Amino acid sequence: FLGSLLELKRINLYGNRLMGTIPVTFANISKLEYLNIGQNHMYENIPFELRSLTHLTFFNVEMNNLTDTLPESLFNLSAIEFLSFMTVCNPKVLVGFGVLQENE
Repeated sequence: FLGSLLELKRINLYGNRLMGTIPVTFANISKLEYLNIGQNHMYENIPFELRSLTHLTFFNVEMNNLTDTLPESLFNLSAIEFLSFMTVCNPKVLVGFGVLQENE
């Protein structure tokens, strides 16, 4: 449903007890700037398709049940200002975490 709202700029689903995987269809929302799905029950991995969200400045998936490493493509999002992947379930999620350079 949300993936069909192509003009959407902000999604805040923080703390809604959502269960499931992160929808790949979020990648269809090309104007998305803010995606907060922290503090839910999302599992598996962060879809690499989210790399197409070139306007994304805020991305939060903290406190979920993610089980895979972070896709490197997330660190190539040029507009990103805030990333949070903190998890208590699987410390391996942070494998490959890079240092973000300040945008010039």
